Amino acid sequence: MIDSIRTHSQAHGSPYDGPEFPVKGHVLPPDYWEVVRAADGFVTHHGFFRFFSASSEGPQGIRFRNASPSVDAYGALLEGFVVIAEDIFGDMYGYSADETGAPRLSKFYCEGGEIESCEPSGLPAFLARRLFVQQPDAFDLALASEALGSGIVPGLDEHLAFTLPLIAGGEYDVENLAVESTELHLGLLGQMSLAHSELPDGTPISGFTDDPSSVPGR
Repeated sequence: MIDSIRTHSQAHGSPYDGPEFPVKGHVLPPDYWEVVRAADGFVTHHGFFRFFSASSEGPQGIRFRNASPSVDAYGALLEGFVVIAEDIFGDMYGYSADETGAPRLSKFYCEGGEIESCEPSGLPAFLARRLFVQQPDAFDLALASEALGSGIVPGLDEHLAFTLPLIAGGEYDVENLAVESTELHLGLLGQMSLAHSELPDGTPISGFTDDPSSVPGR
């Protein structure tokens, strides 16, 4: 695991040697601790994938992220979902509960709030097969690479964001991409996704704001 992390990352933490702890009241499965005990957080090349630290109390820490206003903005959509990582587009990866209540590795789409189970279902296998390969497919590598080639380059506290969100009718192409801060991007999409979840498909969304001070929890 550590060799793969070193090969595919621009930065990674030292092995985590602290105690296990719950996040949002949920116990994390052994495969999560297996990864952080190899490297306590990592960022793949170009910041395409950011795996949060267990020990950090800052913005790249798992506890910070799960208690942040940008996560609170999704309200019930992220209730019971423990975020452990994100990709450059702001989609989140973590654990939701399966039918038995056991943690299930899942991807949470920041636009719309849909949750899908990850394949493979084990975190080390998911990283090995979907991320630590020449052509990772956990996210849209082609679009991310096109954006970077066009000079649209977010920092680790920023995302590639659709200027007109897809759930508001925006186009899925590089011309609709820009750099936005994590807080503004997810705060806005959280409001929109909550509104969208309560309406029939195709209903125009209104009543949201791009004022970050209005994000729930602030």
